[in-house]
Amino acid sequence: MTDANAATSIEIVPGSPSHWPALARIIRRDLSMEPGQISYYLRHYMPGTAVALVDGRTAGCYVFYEVPRPQVAWLGIIVVDGAFQSCGVGRRLVEHLERRAAADGFSAIEMSVDPDNAGAQRFYERHGYNRLDRPGDRLTYAKSITPTAPRQTGNALARFIHWLKCRTIWRLRYALTIGNNLD
Repeated sequence: MTDANAATSIEIVPGSPSHWPALARIIRRDLSMEPGQISYYLRHYMPGTAVALVDGRTAGCYVFYEVPRPQVAWLGIIVVDGAFQSCGVGRRLVEHLERRAAADGFSAIEMSVDPDNAGAQRFYERHGYNRLDRPGDRLTYAKSITPTAPRQTGNALARFIHWLKCRTIWRLRYALTIGNNLD
């Protein structure tokens, strides 16, 4: 969309498998993720996925999940199709994420950002996220939010084991994908 006012209707809906083809196209192009990584994110984190629809067309999404630190929601992916950028879609996704995380009892949202992505850094800073001083090759941004409901924690050990298993599988699949691309 070339006209920033052209997005007449932005709706945020829960992600579902019917959105996968459009999301995979957007994520692969804009985040340079491999199909196996995209499939993993969408399958394993579907409960934490929301999709932005602009006039009924898939325009972007976010994927968030809980990390082992209590009360912290991790924003794994947020992406807006280039055709819908500067139309308010990213802002609406972030606002929705913050309301949803607060309703789920989280008190903070964190994410990592590529240090070369100055546009994303400015976007998060504009929306109240602060850069944390953490080691690593990516920048970490965070924002405190006020929970509107108590956090349903369940079995902390089971959640940690699930998180660790998912991270290990993702890293293994990613390593195999990179290795296959080097041949």
